[in-house]
Amino acid sequence: MGNTIGKISHTLGSIERAITFVVFLIMLALLLIQVFCRYVFNLPLAWADELVRYVYVWVSFFGACIAAEENSHISINILPALLSKIQDENKKQLVIRCFDLFAAVVVTIFFIFISKWLLEYNQSLKLSGQFTTSNQWPMWLMCAPMTVSCIIIAIQYILNALLALFDIAGYSHKKGAAA
Repeated sequence: MGNTIGKISHTLGSIERAITFVVFLIMLALLLIQVFCRYVFNLPLAWADELVRYVYVWVSFFGACIAAEENSHISINILPALLSKIQDENKKQLVIRCFDLFAAVVVTIFFIFISKWLLEYNQSLKLSGQFTTSNQWPMWLMCAPMTVSCIIIAIQYILNALLALFDIAGYSHKKGAAA
């Protein structure tokens, strides 16, 4: 079961990487067009400038999805130093995995609340009829990738929590088999 969850997480991560790559290429192309038009033709493109700002935020949020899949967000890793006195390596790894599970559950709850709030915010943007400044695109559409990213991060941390749970069950099983 843990292997299946790992495959789901990896597949979702591959999709996230592909989306991030494409969106990053779009941002890069827009930046190059903007610089070329501004300095060669002396014709700045306001629409490209505005769109690059939104796409930059999208890339950042999609990058956060990738970090969630890789479990590589910034963290304080003081726990292994505190557990250095424990001689039994299995027990030490079990404690670390329990804290990983706790952290994944807390982060999952946080991103579920953020996702719920962003969904409500996007709905209010849609109902209010707000548009972007230069391009006059619906503002809810510009904010939607952030909402989707937060939902994906919550899903990734649910998968991380399940993987940690199966890992803990594996450690418990090893300990029971050894006794």
